[in-house]
Amino acid sequence: DDEYDDEEGVPPSAQKGQLLEYGRDAVDEGDLKPAANPENETERNEPDGAGRKGPRHVPGRAPKYDDETLQSLEVYEQALIDGHTGRHERLGGLGCRFGVLYDDSFYTSEQKAAYDKMIDMFLKALAIIDGNNEIADWSSPVAHYFNALHEAFSVDDGNGYIYINGKASIYVYPEEDDPDDGDDGDKVGGASVGSTRTVGYVKKLQKKLLKAWKAAKTPEERAKLKRKITAVDVALKKVIDFDNLLEETQRKFNEYVMSRLSEFTCDFFPTTIADLLYLDRQGVSVQAQVYFYSLLMDLDDPMGGADAIKGYKRRLFLNILETAVTAWLRRKGHKLRNSSCLDEWLHGRGFLGRGLKKRRSIKSDFVNHMRAGFRPAVLDRIGKQKMTVDVVMTSWDVPPIIGQPEMFRHGKVMVTEIEHGVGNYENAFTTPASNLPDPDEDGCYNVKNELRYDPKFTDEQCRVARERNIAKVRVCERTGVLTSIDKNDKAWLDNCGTTFVDYLTKTHVPDPTVFGEQPSSFKWAVAFNYKGIYMMELEYDGDDLIRVVVIFCPWCNMFFSKVGTKASAERLASMEFTADSAQFYHELMCHFCTENASLLPSTSKLSLSDGYRRAQMHHQRGLDSDVNFLVR
Repeated sequence: DDEYDDEEGVPPSAQKGQLLEYGRDAVDEGDLKPAANPENETERNEPDGAGRKGPRHVPGRAPKYDDETLQSLEVYEQALIDGHTGRHERLGGLGCRFGVLYDDSFYTSEQKAAYDKMIDMFLKALAIIDGNNEIADWSSPVAHYFNALHEAFSVDDGNGYIYINGKASIYVYPEEDDPDDGDDGDKVGGASVGSTRTVGYVKKLQKKLLKAWKAAKTPEERAKLKRKITAVDVALKKVIDFDNLLEETQRKFNEYVMSRLSEFTCDFFPTTIADLLYLDRQGVSVQAQVYFYSLLMDLDDPMGGADAIKGYKRRLFLNILETAVTAWLRRKGHKLRNSSCLDEWLHGRGFLGRGLKKRRSIKSDFVNHMRAGFRPAVLDRIGKQKMTVDVVMTSWDVPPIIGQPEMFRHGKVMVTEIEHGVGNYENAFTTPASNLPDPDEDGCYNVKNELRYDPKFTDEQCRVARERNIAKVRVCERTGVLTSIDKNDKAWLDNCGTTFVDYLTKTHVPDPTVFGEQPSSFKWAVAFNYKGIYMMELEYDGDDLIRVVVIFCPWCNMFFSKVGTKASAERLASMEFTADSAQFYHELMCHFCTENASLLPSTSKLSLSDGYRRAQMHHQRGLDSDVNFLVR
C-alpha cells in the first residue's frame, strides 16, 4: 500500500475533496466545514473552551552532552543504521514504505513505554467517535450481512476515510503462486481523498493482473485474467467517514488529542544530530515529536504555528485514527494482515536510520569525488588552505504576498543561510518578474502562488542575470574566492538555449587582466558532478590561488513550493535527491573552509562524538565565526 498515490486520472471534483480543518486562519473557507461555534473559532483547540493564551507546550533547552552520553548516542546511531540496513537486505530493497523505512522494534524501554501510552491515547480518542456510533464495525458478528458494495460503505468520493482493504475480489494468481499467502486478513488504511486511493489501488491491481496474464501457463488461466479492473474489484470498505463526523464529535476529538500531544512532544527543538538521537531514543520517533511541537507552539516560535497550515492537523488525525482502528479491531479478534498497521508516528524510526546512513554515504561520496575530480597537487592545496567564501548567488527572490505571516521565511533562503550565514546571498535577477503586478506600500504582492514560483522574465532581465553570473565568476578568477552560483536555467537554458556549465566550459574566456594575452588557453572544466552540483575548476597553475566555482541546483525543490504539487512517491524521490545534493554541498563547504582539512577517515573511536561536539559549538557560535566570508 503506497500512501502517496498519484492523482493522475482522478476527476477534478475528486481531487479537491471537502477538507475538515481544526486550525486557525484557514486559507480557503470554501473547503471547510462550518465551525461548531463560528463566533469563537479559536476556542475549538482548547479542552476548557476558554481560548488559548500562549503555547500549549513550554519547551526547555537541549542538554549538554558529556563524553559518556555522546558515546551512547554513537552506539544508538549505529543500531538505527544497522536496523535499516538489515531490513533493506532482508527485503531486497523492496517494500520501501512498510518494510525498509518503517521500524516497529524498540531499542529502549522508554520507547516501549511511550508507544504503549500513545496507543492508549489513540484508542481513547477513537472511543469519542465510537461513542457517537460513527464507526462501521467490520468485526461485528453481523458484518457478513453488510452489502460491502453499497454506496453507504464506499470510499470512492472526495472525502477523507479510514477504510478496510480486504482481499481483491478478482482472480489474479493460481493459489499456489499467490504472493500474499502467509499474510491473510484485512488491512486498515487511511486516505485524505478516498477516490484518489481507489484509483491508486485500481492501477496497482491492473498492473498485477497484466503481469499475471503474461505469466499464465494455460489458455484457461489467461481467460480468467483478461478483464478490466474497476473500483468494485478493489474492495475498500468504509470504517470512518472523516469528513462527515458530527460537529460535536469533531470538537471533542480535537480537544482531547490536542490536550494530550504535549505528553509526547520534544522538550526542545533539535538542531544537531546528537539532539535527534537523544530525543528519538527516549520516546516516540523524533519526527513525530517535531510534528507535534510545530502544532503546539505559536507563530512566535520559529518552528511553531503549524495549526494555521491547511491540512497539517488533518494528516495527524487521519494517522491517529488509522492506527487506533487497527488496534481496536485486533483487540476484537478481527483478522488483520501482519503489515497492518505500521504508523508514521509510532514506527518511523527507520526514516532516521535511513537518513543517518545516507549522511555517512554522502560523506564517503564526497571523499571519492574529490579524489577522482581534482589533480593531486590541487587537492593538496585545497586541504591546506582555509578558503574565503564569496556571497552566494541565487537566482531570484520569492516575492512576499499580502497576508503572509510576519516571520515567514522561504525554505531556499533558510538553506542558503544555514551554509553561508544570514544575509550572505544575492540574486542574479535584480528586478521583479515581468508577470508580477505592482506591489503595495509594504512591498507585498496580491498574487497567487504560481506567479511566485513560476516567474516570467524579459530577455533584457535574463541578459542582465547572465552578466551578473559571469561577473561572479570573474571575481573568482581574480581573487580565488570560493564561489557558489545557482544554475539559473531561467536566464540560461530557457532563454538562450545553453546551460551555465556549457557556457563556462565551451565559450567563456577567462579574465585577460589576470591570465595575460592568451586567456583562452585556460579553460574552466568540470571536476565532478554530484546530483546536480557541478564543481568547476579553472585549470591554471601560474599562482597558488585555488579557482573553483560551485554551480548548484536550487534548494526549493526540497519543499512543496509550486501550486498543484502532489505528494507522490516520485515527487518525494526528487525531493530526497535535492536533499542529498544539499548535504553534499554542506560537506564541500566544511572541507573547503577548514584549514589543514583531511580526506582521510578518522581513526578515533570518538570521531562521531567529536563531530557532535563541533556541531553543538557551531550552532552556539553561529556560522560566521567559522568561515571567512567576503561580504560586500
